[in-house]
Amino acid sequence: MRFKIKKNKFLNNKQGFSVMEVIVALSIFSIGLIGMASLMLQSMQAEALNEGYLKASLFAQEGVELVRGIRDENWLNPSLVAWDLNIYDPADTTFTIDYNNNIDRSVDFITDAGAVLRLNGGDFYEHAAGQATTYSRLMDVTSCGPDCREVKATVSWKHSGKVSTYEATTILYDWR
Repeated sequence: MRFKIKKNKFLNNKQGFSVMEVIVALSIFSIGLIGMASLMLQSMQAEALNEGYLKASLFAQEGVELVRGIRDENWLNPSLVAWDLNIYDPADTTFTIDYNNNIDRSVDFITDAGAVLRLNGGDFYEHAAGQATTYSRLMDVTSCGPDCREVKATVSWKHSGKVSTYEATTILYDWR
């Protein structure tokens, strides 16, 4: 018994892809690659910007906590009369502060060179010495009443040629 195998008409088709089909396929493939590349680029830019905001928020929070720490030290020292000593000066409300509570009242603007945060030889950021970063921090303490001080930390940094700013504000009270 002989089996007859039908010839498939597709197997006999000896034609390949036309140039137009190849161009269309490559165009669709290229558009997909360009779309993925631009999405990856935007994702990396957003990641860098988010990293900047995260660091700025931490620097601002650190400044607020350092001022709060000075207020707490003033409370614990019974020989001090003013709870806001070294925090509030009505004549000069802006200053910089470091992790070791060094306060510099000569800095008045966030763009001043003294406001730049510098990474010292260890793991600490300070204003006096070290390798300069793109971040600047300035504290501003104003009175909101006899037993109330508003503390505002402003941090600015440069990212992709633009200056971004982050602010953290809290109110400290003399609740003793």
